Amino acid sequence: MSRCLVIKNDGIGDLVLAIDQINHLSNCFEGKLDILCCEISKPIAERYLNVQKIFTVSRDLHLMLPPKKHRFFLAYLKDIVKSIIYRPTKNDRLVAEMLRNTKYETVIVLRRFIRQSTFYYMKNVVADEKICCWQYPTNLSVQRAKKLSSGWTHLESEHEIRHESEYYKRILEPKYGVISTTQLGKHGCNDNIEKNIAAIVLGNVKKGLSPDLWKNIMVLLQEKGYVLEVYGGKDAEKEYHQFCKKHSIKLHAGKLGLIESADRISQKAATILGNDTGLMHLVACSDAKFLVICSGETPYRFFPWASERNQYVIYNGLDCYDCGYCSKAARYCVDMSLDDLKKLIVKVLSEEVQPGVLNISNKKNYNIAYRWVSGVSGSI
Repeated sequence: MSRCLVIKNDGIGDLVLAIDQINHLSNCFEGKLDILCCEISKPIAERYLNVQKIFTVSRDLHLMLPPKKHRFFLAYLKDIVKSIIYRPTKNDRLVAEMLRNTKYETVIVLRRFIRQSTFYYMKNVVADEKICCWQYPTNLSVQRAKKLSSGWTHLESEHEIRHESEYYKRILEPKYGVISTTQLGKHGCNDNIEKNIAAIVLGNVKKGLSPDLWKNIMVLLQEKGYVLEVYGGKDAEKEYHQFCKKHSIKLHAGKLGLIESADRISQKAATILGNDTGLMHLVACSDAKFLVICSGETPYRFFPWASERNQYVIYNGLDCYDCGYCSKAARYCVDMSLDDLKKLIVKVLSEEVQPGVLNISNKKNYNIAYRWVSGVSGSI
């Protein structure tokens, strides 16, 4: 039986949403499948993927693009700086060398939103069959992405598909058969779950909803009788340490690993609130009431386990949707009215609103990727 490599060097949540597809491919190749993923996603690959080898790499690399006559000098200088800051590490170079010296029958790149870093590994691949399925390049032009995809079979599905997992299913199923949704072995009711415990999952505190708003949300939850536990990384630990100490909130952020955090949340919490992070994607397969509070940028396409009916997403619809946080990225472009947010959270907790995507503003119609395909039919 032939051997396959899947390249999925993006975020934790992105890998979580592709678990079913990757394990299905592994079955198709009788377990002879390797995965190339980011270092931060390795715990997910080790626990949930049926693969032989796991290769880990950096998430962001910046490839120097050839100079063009019409390119502004300062823009070109910026590329030079990026190429120095985000250059391949020693491990990245070793993985690239491994790819050059290893023959795979099939290599599949599962990235719909693709960055330059993925092309660094694609150009080193040796395989009889090379398949990529990117649709939206994020830090390079479509023309450049097409050129770098030379020699690859480039498959795409409909622009109107909102969810990552569904997009990959549409591409893979014609060749590899129907892909079932297991949702990480979604469990039933857990006797250890305490109805008054709410897990607050906060990642990347510099983006999304401001810490002040999250603190107000936590105070609101305590007033409603919830016992709070805060999860996240070192940045969340630093930001919320004093606040949690003052308000007698258990702070697990920065102390528990990704899998350990996910296990504790799934076993203990009846309510989960957080921003759009990898850990939130992972714990979305629990039976808890699940509320993601986004900023203005990603209400739909990374919706964790979109078919589930215990999930709510609150987001702030903006005219400049999917801006990727421009140079004007002040809090006004992501923060919501505290009063409006509180009212909506109370309605979610009391189940006065149906699960699904809840827009806190009046802006409702978006294309799946505003920056790249503005004007494509099937807006969301």
